[in-house]
Amino acid sequence: WMITSTNNQTFGYISNKGDNFCPIGLNSGWEFQLVTGWIEDNTFSVTCDGSGPNPTDGPNPTGPTPTDGPGPTNEPGPGGIAPTIVAIKRVTVPGSDVFIVGGVAPDQPIDITLYPFAENWESYMHWMVGDDHLDWDGPEEGQGTFAPDEDNPVEYPAMGTPAAWSTNDPTDDFYYSLNTFGPHYWFVVMDMDCDQTQDGWFEFNTIYSIGGEDGESC
Repeated sequence: WMITSTNNQTFGYISNKGDNFCPIGLNSGWEFQLVTGWIEDNTFSVTCDGSGPNPTDGPNPTGPTPTDGPGPTNEPGPGGIAPTIVAIKRVTVPGSDVFIVGGVAPDQPIDITLYPFAENWESYMHWMVGDDHLDWDGPEEGQGTFAPDEDNPVEYPAMGTPAAWSTNDPTDDFYYSLNTFGPHYWFVVMDMDCDQTQDGWFEFNTIYSIGGEDGESC
């Protein structure tokens, strides 16, 4: 879970350390993480209403811990390798790209294995090569590069872990069944080593580019 104060841009990441991962009316045992660390908040409560859609096509994570659709894995904190999905909404123009950097603050990386998309997600398929960690340092040594202009051989490096642009329109070449929201949703679909997370949770920042410059926060 992720919350943000309406008064500023500080984000908090919610964790339940008890046995009930989707409680009804729970009002204790929850914590939120700020830059100063984990802080317990006994006044916070969460109510879960149903589950999301099941995967039907595209790169669908498989493994002992399934997902209910876009969002975090069902049971944070089990440890081991678990399929994980990150969905980011960012309205973009042709030539724009979205990446994430992260792990566990301030500098701990997490081992990941990215799922491939279809060949028409060309830039993503290049940049996913050699990206074996969610980390805070941008591109990894040996990570794939991409030349967006077939008439120009300049190869652009990744700015972190790449995301794949998608839409929920089944007539579009970039339709992705896990996208039930609309156009301009960027997906990162990966297996993650949850033993390297903070009780099953991790943090990330998004980076937005328009073709090769240093990028900016989404």
